[in-house]
Amino acid sequence: MSQLTADEKNQVKRVLISLYGRQAESWAINAKVQSLFVKLMDEISTCSDAMQWVPRPYSGVNPIAYIKKEIRNITQRYFSEATSYKSCSAGAAYKLKMDFVLAGNGL
Repeated sequence: MSQLTADEKNQVKRVLISLYGRQAESWAINAKVQSLFVKLMDEISTCSDAMQWVPRPYSGVNPIAYIKKEIRNITQRYFSEATSYKSCSAGAAYKLKMDFVLAGNGL
């Protein structure tokens, strides 16, 4: 894995702080953290791609109209700009938290 510039390290740190809070401020952005960050982004992306296919809550209208609308909306979401979902970010962050703590502290 190639070395990150100082600006790229700051960007990674900002993302980690947004996910893990102030504890991430003291983490070193080393090779292990870089590798975990790539894994984190991949997990968030995979989850978000799957969420594009989940129908939104049923609103009590005509079921046939709801199904037609959801099929159209799912297709539009799938082909629109990439979106990440808070639940995907939080879940992936929770799953990898201890790995980041250890890696960020050089362990």
